[in-house]
Amino acid sequence: MNLGILIILIAPLGYISNWLNWRYLNYPIVRLLFYVGAFIHELSHIIFCLLTGATITESSIFSREPHITHSKPKLPFVGQLLISLAPIVGGLLFLFVINKYYLVNYFTIPQFYDWQSVLTAPLSLLSQINLLDWQSWLIILLFLNIGAMIGPSFQDLKNIWPII
Repeated sequence: MNLGILIILIAPLGYISNWLNWRYLNYPIVRLLFYVGAFIHELSHIIFCLLTGATITESSIFSREPHITHSKPKLPFVGQLLISLAPIVGGLLFLFVINKYYLVNYFTIPQFYDWQSVLTAPLSLLSQINLLDWQSWLIILLFLNIGAMIGPSFQDLKNIWPII
């Protein structure tokens, strides 16, 4: 799948999820999970800064507007792309680890063979939700909050727009 298409698909879903969270789910547990998502988002940036040789000049993780400021990475072109897209990798990895080790594979991740399987994957995941199980509620909250943080921020998009 083209990287630009993936970003175009993930970013609006993250913004919609953020809006839903702040508009309708403004409860203490949701705010806590927002900070978990923000921590994963910014930690992903930090890890990829270190991997690409960029120096972190400022970090603010547990604030209303978390952010990381860094110097230019030592890897030209691809370094900034990796840093900007790091939350996608970090967020998906976090959700995978929670499902694999904490929920002990409660959800089966669908395989992607073609465009049809990509389009039907969300339905496959939704069909596994059982509202009587605490695991389903945990994954719903994580997807709403960590999922919202997976999408690139406006600054991330501005950083990578010339590249994609």
